[in-house]
Amino acid sequence: MKKVSIVIPIYNVEKYIRECLDSVINQTYKDLEIILVDDGSPDQCPEICDEYATNDSRIRVIHKKNGGLSDARNAGIKSATGDYLMFVDSDDFIQDDMVEALLSACVEYNAQVAACGRYIYSDQMIQKKHCGKCILKFSSEKALVELFKGDVLEEATWDKLYERSLFDGIFFPVGEVNEDLVTIPYVIERCNRVVHIGEPKYYYRYNPTGISKSQYTEKKSMVISNLRKIRNDFAHRSEELLEAIGVLEGRYSYMLLMTIGSDPIIRENYYNDYNKYEQMFIRNYKELMKSGTLTPKDIVQVTLLRMGVYFSVRKAYRTLKGVFGGHKVKEE
Repeated sequence: MKKVSIVIPIYNVEKYIRECLDSVINQTYKDLEIILVDDGSPDQCPEICDEYATNDSRIRVIHKKNGGLSDARNAGIKSATGDYLMFVDSDDFIQDDMVEALLSACVEYNAQVAACGRYIYSDQMIQKKHCGKCILKFSSEKALVELFKGDVLEEATWDKLYERSLFDGIFFPVGEVNEDLVTIPYVIERCNRVVHIGEPKYYYRYNPTGISKSQYTEKKSMVISNLRKIRNDFAHRSEELLEAIGVLEGRYSYMLLMTIGSDPIIRENYYNDYNKYEQMFIRNYKELMKSGTLTPKDIVQVTLLRMGVYFSVRKAYRTLKGVFGGHKVKEE
């Protein structure tokens, strides 16, 4: 049997860690190497990890100083000995047949990477993101196109199973946001074939402090240099990849314009960044609109943003809503 190494970076997730670990140890596929990377967690996670390791010989625990998600993943990669590699975030969990389903797809279709759909959930909502029960097969270049468009495939690390050798010499960048963006494309580049099984097998906990929701910080300014690197490394290979990278840049610039522009103080402090994202957004607006990846709400927002009136329209809407709704709405 092929051994699958599962790397789980752990930090300050005492509330969710048992659900995550239970979903991994109860997989229908049993030949697992489960690597728990305690990234200096200040809560009870280190003790919980040791408890699980005592009860399951497949579990190894790495206790280390806090270095962030990328550093924890890298520690797991260096320690892994399996034929295949998988990552699970410690506040998420997986269906009991996820490993078996992805490994079977790799073997059956001679693929080096297998991906699945996901459930996106929080305390208030849950939604599926998948492509039905169909099996989709991609060459390396076609997989990169889909990855950059962000529709069927995405740059997320955790919804995929990889041949471990694909990560030889590749590590996640420490100290950056959106570490998946500048890692997974270079892994996919090494593949001959990528397969997507369609069905959702991964439960992703929606994070309201993610890139599109949290306050803009200095670290997020790295995104524009990361997008530039992606363009420099991949855009010249084909017209299809060039267009897909336009969609990628459009998606990220749209999210970041919404984040910066929503707060006048942040917009003033990061005026140069805002202008760079605005230029990138305008340049890639057409590719984004015709990509088929936007929701109806996104289409309205993107259109208003392109016209340069989104934030004034939103302010007027909230003011009117406050007046006719019988209460005053705080303006942002």
